[in-house]
Amino acid sequence: SPLSSPPLLSRDRCHIVAGVADRVVPPVEALKLAQHWQTPVHWYQGGHLSFRREPVVRETIENAMRAAGWAIPSA
Repeated sequence: SPLSSPPLLSRDRCHIVAGVADRVVPPVEALKLAQHWQTPVHWYQGGHLSFRREPVVRETIENAMRAAGWAIPSA
């Protein structure tokens, strides 16, 4: 379980993206992980399967890539 040990990355490199209607990984689990990692949750208004087409997911990943100095592929 991710809650049984500390994250291996620094806090600024940990990102949680969660859907408010996710029935596979309920929102309460994202909140528990966010508390454990001491990082915010980036919420989107969808479920588990809508993850790939949610703008907040793409924005979060792109921001993390920029912060890491990685190139962002064009769409």
